[in-house]
Amino acid sequence: MAARTIPLKPCSPGLLTTSHTSRWHFSFFSPSHQFLRRLHRSSQLSVPPPTPFVPDTQTFLSLIGRNMSRFAPKFASWDELFTLSSADLKDRGIEPARLRRYLLRWRQKFHRGEYGVGGDLETWSNGMAGIIKVQEVPQLDYYYYVDAYKHTDEEKRKV
Repeated sequence: MAARTIPLKPCSPGLLTTSHTSRWHFSFFSPSHQFLRRLHRSSQLSVPPPTPFVPDTQTFLSLIGRNMSRFAPKFASWDELFTLSSADLKDRGIEPARLRRYLLRWRQKFHRGEYGVGGDLETWSNGMAGIIKVQEVPQLDYYYYVDAYKHTDEEKRKV
């Protein structure tokens, strides 16, 4: 029996992009894929400097709430607070996982410069900002508020 040769046709580019072929077969081992995988790795962010509003670890943890200040002794320095991974935080005893996620989220916000109310103030004296003043607004008289547009000043005084 004679060997039969089948002429090979080159693959058309359309064949490689059709939906029935799996894309990873063609790109998994390519150098560009390896380069993209390196891009997806998270690089270590630099440690942000403390601000006048948040000068140390204890203050940062107390400002973010949820009684996170109880974990302040677990961090020796500001750099340590901003460089530990989630697994390292777990090893330090920061439990449950939702508290670790909460702390990591606030670290990211601090990296982005989202300090919260008054966090971007730079003028401080005696631990207080001169601009911030908390004041309670007096409650309005409901009747006076609702009917203010209907009556003149003299009619309001009679009521």
